[in-house]
Amino acid sequence: MTDASVTEYMKIRRYVVNLIYKAHGKSVQIPTVLELARQFGVSHATVSRAMKELTNEGFIVGKRGIGSFTNPRLSIPRGGRELPVIGILMGDGMRVHFDKYLAPLLAQILQQMVYLPATVHLLTLGSLDPDVVYREIINEQLDGLLWESPTDKGVEVIRKLQKDGIAIVTLERHIEGIPSAMFDFESWGEECGKQLLKEGRKHLVLLPDTPPWDCYFKGIRKIYREAGIPLNENLCLKDYFTCLDELRKVIAYGVPVDAVCNNLFAENEVNDILLEADPSLLEKCCLVQNAIALPPHPGFHQIIYHLPFETLVEEGVRLMKTALEKNSSPAECRKIRLTMIIK
Repeated sequence: MTDASVTEYMKIRRYVVNLIYKAHGKSVQIPTVLELARQFGVSHATVSRAMKELTNEGFIVGKRGIGSFTNPRLSIPRGGRELPVIGILMGDGMRVHFDKYLAPLLAQILQQMVYLPATVHLLTLGSLDPDVVYREIINEQLDGLLWESPTDKGVEVIRKLQKDGIAIVTLERHIEGIPSAMFDFESWGEECGKQLLKEGRKHLVLLPDTPPWDCYFKGIRKIYREAGIPLNENLCLKDYFTCLDELRKVIAYGVPVDAVCNNLFAENEVNDILLEADPSLLEKCCLVQNAIALPPHPGFHQIIYHLPFETLVEEGVRLMKTALEKNSSPAECRKIRLTMIIK
C-alpha cells in the first residue's frame, strides 16, 4: 500500500472497529463498497482492499447474497459494559509533536476522561477543510468530543456537530453556546501588571506578542493603561521566529529593559540572551514566565505562573458528563485561576 492508501485503510478500519464496539454483542450490517466509497471519498478499489484485510483479520464476516457484517465475537466491550465514546482532538488535529505544555495537558485529558467513565479516541485529522473534517469526525461515531483549542475553521465544524447531537466541550477557547473550560489568563495578567507596577517596572518586553502566546498580555496592558503608563509598543515583539534576535538588538541598542514577559520559550533562551548581552540585567531585570520553563540563573527576580492542568481537565470532564446527560442548562464557561509565585 502507498502512504495515502494506508491512511484511507485506517479510516475505514476505525469505522468498522467503532461499529463493532457500538454493536455491543450484536452483528451489524456494514454499508456496501459503493456506500463506503462515497462516505469516505475514496475509490472502490481502496474500500475493497480494506474490506478484504478486515475480513482476513476477523473483523468482518461475509454472508453470500446478503452482505458484510461485523463479527459478533468481537463485539463485547472490555468489562462487558457499553461506555460512551469520547473523541479527543488537539488543536487542528494534525499535531505531531507535544511540548512541555501540550504533553501534560493531553496526559491529564486521557487519564481523567477514561474515568468518566468513557472509551477515549485520540483523533488525528487528514485535512484542514471544514467539510472534510466534519465527515472524518462523523465517521468516528462519537458520543462526545473534547476539543482543545479549536481553530476558527474548527468552530464551523463544531456548529455542525452540535446539530447532530454530539456532546461537545472545548478547552482553552470559549465558543458561544458550547460548554468550555479555560485558564483565566486575563485576570492573571492584571495581577501580574499590578505586581510589576508595584516594583516600579515600566520598560516591559512582551514576547512573542501574538496569539496564542499573548494570552495574559491583555491584562498587563489594561493595568498599565489605567495607571497612565502605556507600554512601549516597540518592545512588544510579535514575530516568534525573530523575537529573540530582536531582544538581543534591543539590549545592544541600550534600550532600558526592566522586565521580560515570556510565554513561549521554556529552555532558558531568554535567560541566556540577557546574561550574554548585559550581565548587569541579572540585578535589574525581572523574568515573567511559566512554571514549566527551566529555572533561570538563581540571581534573576522572577514572577512565575503555574498552570493547573489537572483542575482545567477536571472541569472539562465535568462539563462533558453534563453534556452527555443532555442537560438543558446554559452552556458554562469555566475560568480556572492561575497561581502567582514571586521569587
